[in-house]
Amino acid sequence: MDMDKSWMSVSNRISPEYKNGVRMFVARAVAYANEEGKISCPCNNCLNHRLQPLRLVEIHLIQYGIQQSYKVWDYHGEQYEHPSIEHETLSDSDVHDEMTDVLADLSGPIEIGEYSEPKLSVAGGSRATNLRLTCHDDSEKISTMQKTIDEQKQIIDEQHKKFEALLQQLQQVIPGFSFHAPPT
Repeated sequence: MDMDKSWMSVSNRISPEYKNGVRMFVARAVAYANEEGKISCPCNNCLNHRLQPLRLVEIHLIQYGIQQSYKVWDYHGEQYEHPSIEHETLSDSDVHDEMTDVLADLSGPIEIGEYSEPKLSVAGGSRATNLRLTCHDDSEKISTMQKTIDEQKQIIDEQHKKFEALLQQLQQVIPGFSFHAPPT
């Protein structure tokens, strides 16, 4: 069902047009409330990052206004309209050939009998999936995970050293400069 969203651009948030739009929005959004009766609040303060009771959403929309970039109300049940795409008909062999080409482009040629050390790759899927696909037993998975942790620790240590060097340079350039990192 198409909703009238013209009220969103009304600058006078106490006008009857704006208030009626807010009421219509909340009336529609009630169907998407969680078990506590809360919905994402699209006001300029909450920006759909906070769940609020319906009445408070109504108040926020009048007090702060609605987020102007919220064009498709996907947090409140509206579906994106996908443009229709003409599909060419491909045979199964065409699809298989195309998929093989794509996989070869991504991974490079695979030779029979070729073996490489198992890697925990972030690109191309989740770590858990890659572990399942590349490691054959638990000790291999643990070893791979430990290597990855060690690599990440080394990267973090290097970044920390670079950050410390940057802070020292700033202290030399800006008299009285000090930086206190927030507690972790």
